[in-house]
Amino acid sequence: MAMWQFRAWIVPARASSSTGAELAKAIREGTIDAWAGEEPGWCAKRVENLGLAPTESWDRHTAMWGSQEGHYVQETTAGTRVLEAETAIDARVVDLAYCRRLAQFVSDLNAKLVTADGLVVEGTEAEIIQAVQGSDVWRFIVDPESFLLTRSKSSDAE
Repeated sequence: MAMWQFRAWIVPARASSSTGAELAKAIREGTIDAWAGEEPGWCAKRVENLGLAPTESWDRHTAMWGSQEGHYVQETTAGTRVLEAETAIDARVVDLAYCRRLAQFVSDLNAKLVTADGLVVEGTEAEIIQAVQGSDVWRFIVDPESFLLTRSKSSDAE
């Protein structure tokens, strides 16, 4: 992951009934199978609409489309199970057309985006852009020095 990438899990809507923070924690800890019932290829069926080409993955169980440094979608599987689906948006340049296609992709999957800090993004273009522009990633891109100084001060206070 690059510092300029806004990352989120692509989670079926039925799995996101708990709060975003609870869901993100459960996904991180592996205590929920958010993708239960989804077959491998769940993302692949619709990813061509994003305009992302298949790319080599870091793991043989992970299919990836896009660029490890830019926008990407990846789906990790084990046998007949989807273990995780994730997306990253290159936040250095907010690509409205890509955000529009991503919103449609998420909607077509009947899914939501869930960030590691528990933000649930319903998958509309406006909400995706708002989430990116409200993120630490965005704050880092806009003013890296202030962002790092703020992080340093909060670490010192702990």
